[in-house]
Amino acid sequence: MEFKTATADECLNTIKGLPFVRVRTYATDDHGSHKALQLVSYGDYHGTDSDAANYRELIARHGEVFYTSERGHGERSLLILNDRGVSPFAAALDNSDALDKLRVLAAELSRLEDYPLLSEAQQSKYVDELADAAWEEWLKYEVRGELQLLDSTYEDWEDATPAGGGDVETEFREAYYAYSGNEWVCETATSVVNTRHEEAVSYAARTVFGWDV
Repeated sequence: MEFKTATADECLNTIKGLPFVRVRTYATDDHGSHKALQLVSYGDYHGTDSDAANYRELIARHGEVFYTSERGHGERSLLILNDRGVSPFAAALDNSDALDKLRVLAAELSRLEDYPLLSEAQQSKYVDELADAAWEEWLKYEVRGELQLLDSTYEDWEDATPAGGGDVETEFREAYYAYSGNEWVCETATSVVNTRHEEAVSYAARTVFGWDV
């Protein structure tokens, strides 16, 4: 389709026909309902890091035209309404600026059939954020277990003294993340693992504790 001249209905019908788009019905405050097109959704148990990156990128590009939905288990969805006369998008479809935005959105979403990612930079940033958050969520506890395997006399952070004399956990965290071989890969849409984890632990142990490992 030539989106530059497409009507609002043609754009919405194109979006609705994309294999990853779902039609959902939502209740309104007056006990009625309206239909919405779910463009992307991800959470702890569904979706991928590409979905999460596309969610962020679409908001960055066209945020004012979307509804967002957040549920349990980290679920986030991005939607546009598919009923004329209902804000925030459909009410302005006769406005040329709004129609131009809809045309651009339809074209961008259509390209996802060929390549499922809008922005590699957005995906990289998202994975970096997950990796950074992993330390407090679970990673530091796994690291402690790895250190006990490297040295049977080691029990906790306080059992070793960093060469720099600073805070043990802080210095070890910095060294772990500084390991140049780290490769962070998403297991789910909201979690990552470092495929070079054991090597990063050994590197940090050498750097911070001076261990011969």
